[in-house]
Amino acid sequence: MNGTPNETALDVIIPIKNGERYIHDSVRCVLNQTISDRIHILLIDDGSDDNTGKICDELAAANKSISSFHLDGSGVSAARNYGLSQSTAEYVAFMDVDDFLYSDCYETLLKNASENNCDISACAYVTTQSRILPEQDRDKKFSFFLIEDQKEALANMICGEKSIEGYVWNKIFRRDTIKDILFPSYRFCEDCIFSWDAVSHSARICYTDKPLYVYYVSHKLYPPMDDGIRVYKELLARCGENGIDSPEVINCLKRGYVDHVIAFARNIALFKSKKSDGKATPTKTDARRYLKKINTKGVKISFVQRIRRFLLKHCWPLFVLSEKIIYAHRRRRHENRIAEK
Repeated sequence: MNGTPNETALDVIIPIKNGERYIHDSVRCVLNQTISDRIHILLIDDGSDDNTGKICDELAAANKSISSFHLDGSGVSAARNYGLSQSTAEYVAFMDVDDFLYSDCYETLLKNASENNCDISACAYVTTQSRILPEQDRDKKFSFFLIEDQKEALANMICGEKSIEGYVWNKIFRRDTIKDILFPSYRFCEDCIFSWDAVSHSARICYTDKPLYVYYVSHKLYPPMDDGIRVYKELLARCGENGIDSPEVINCLKRGYVDHVIAFARNIALFKSKKSDGKATPTKTDARRYLKKINTKGVKISFVQRIRRFLLKHCWPLFVLSEKIIYAHRRRRHENRIAEK
C-alpha cells in the first residue's frame, strides 16, 4: 500500500437504521484514528425514521472526509452493498454504528495488510455493555498469524487458534478482492456468508489477536432465527464442499448455532421489545422450536450453556429466573467497574 500521506487508503462503511443515539460516537472513533487523514467515512442511512439522515448530512457537510447517502430501508445487506458500490479506496472496512474502535485499529490492520500483501487483515475484539470505551491493554504481547492456505483460512473462520471469525467489522478487505462479492439478503449472520466468499477469493490473510475493535452488546432486538438456520445450513454445506470435515470445526459451527438460540431465548426472557423485523414478539415455543432444528447431540458446549439449554428445553420459569440473575449480576459488576474508575 503506497501513496501520498493524504491519499485515501481505507473507506469505512457504516450502515445506519435509526441510529441517532450512536452516530456521533462511531464517527468520532473513526476521526480519532491515528491515520484519520487517510480514511473516508461512508454513512449509509437505511430509511431511518428518526434524525439519523439529518445528522449524517450535517456531519458530511462539516467534514470533507465524510459522505452521506440515503436508502429506502432495504436492510443492512443492501446498505453495505451500496457502500461498496461507492467505495474507491484500496481497502474497505465495515463498522456497526453502535460499536467503538481503539485509536490504533485501522493503522494496525492496514500496516499488517501492507507489509504482508494481504487481501484481508483481521483482529481480535472485545465486547461491552457500556457506552464507555473499555481501557486497552497496552502491556500484553500479542500474536500475529499469516494464513496462506485457503482451506485453513475457511476453517479458521469458524474456530481455531487463528480464528478470524465470520464477522466483517473486525476486518479490512482489499477492495479489488471483494469487488464482485455482495452481502446476501439475510437479516442475521449475513456477514458470515460474505466473509466466507471473501476468504475464498483471498490469497493471503493476516490476523492479530490484539483486540482493536469493541463490539457493543445490545439485547433489545431478537435475531431473525429463520435466517440463522439458513446460514448454519449453508455454512455446513460449504464446509462439506471444501473438504472441511474436522469434528472440531463442525462442533464449533453447531455450538455457535446453539449459542445464538440461547441468546434468542434470553432476550425473550428479559426484554419486551419486538423482533428486529417489527413482527410480534416471539415466545419460548419459538426458541424451543429453533433448538430442535438441528441435531445437537454430542455438541461440546460449556457447563453453563448445558444448564441453560436444559432449562430452556424443560423448565422455562427457571430459565427466566436464571437469566434475570445472570443479567443483574453482570450489570452490577459493570457498574462497580465504572464506579472504580
